[in-house]
Amino acid sequence: MTKFVRISTVLTIFLALALLGSGCSTVNFYTSSPQELAQELMGPPGKLKKQVIVAQFYNPSQAQDLDLTALVGDPLKARLQAKCNRTFVQDSPRVEYLVSEHFGPITGVNRNLALMAEARAVGAGIVVTGSLWKVALEEERKGIYPFRENVKVIRVSLDLWMYDSLTGSKIEDARIFSSKQLKDGEDFETVEWKQEIFSDIVKQTEDKICDALSDLPWTGFVTSVDGKSVTIASGEEVGLRKGMLLWICANGDIVDGVKGEQFVVPGKRLARAKVVEVHAGSCRAELTEDADVSNASWVSIRNRRDSINPL
Repeated sequence: MTKFVRISTVLTIFLALALLGSGCSTVNFYTSSPQELAQELMGPPGKLKKQVIVAQFYNPSQAQDLDLTALVGDPLKARLQAKCNRTFVQDSPRVEYLVSEHFGPITGVNRNLALMAEARAVGAGIVVTGSLWKVALEEERKGIYPFRENVKVIRVSLDLWMYDSLTGSKIEDARIFSSKQLKDGEDFETVEWKQEIFSDIVKQTEDKICDALSDLPWTGFVTSVDGKSVTIASGEEVGLRKGMLLWICANGDIVDGVKGEQFVVPGKRLARAKVVEVHAGSCRAELTEDADVSNASWVSIRNRRDSINPL
């Protein structure tokens, strides 16, 4: 009886492998190496870091002495890099230029597709920027009646905007608030309230960004094509390694928004590719099939769910 069970088990496994290899799955059990087979079935180990550019924050208020780069931008970059898991913060002078030249204090970046093109060129999937909405010194009556007294309160609010380089859309639009009651002797020019309020704003902003990024997959972008060899603007810094398997996808169609914005509808998968060379900020992958791939193509990691949605 035991011998019969063993023989039946072996035959069952052999039949299952034969069926999988004959086309019931996208996994090829006969031509894939053990490493490729494991990656096809289980997906890549770990998660790749999302590449983020923190651009400058706009200050349309009368408080022009507030340096938002020093108070918000630089501390936010440091916090994201240190505390936001799976995030790689990078710089781009071209993105900074577009943000500064084409910025609306209410709507955000007007030339969103131009901004996204520059972000894609350096591999960034997300651009973070924003605007100082309000800085006000107000008086309030606080305390228990009849001992209430007038106190001075500083109130600051900051708009946070996050743009997705794949679609050009704004994926986060939030207003961050903070306030502080001034002590005796403090006024609008006092340094302490600025440090305290903007430290709180930076922490809230970091939390918002990390929450938004936690549900987003890594997205890469092709920067050059040479036959079946493609260069991607992501590398070791985000976790890419030699041998990883990728999907190369079409850029897609451009559609117009109701307010004159333009967005990209991501295109379908074009080809499979395998990473063959990795550097700090880029990698080279070889297509495993013929496809019309361009510099506008985007990239995603292949995983076991691809067997449900084959090319």
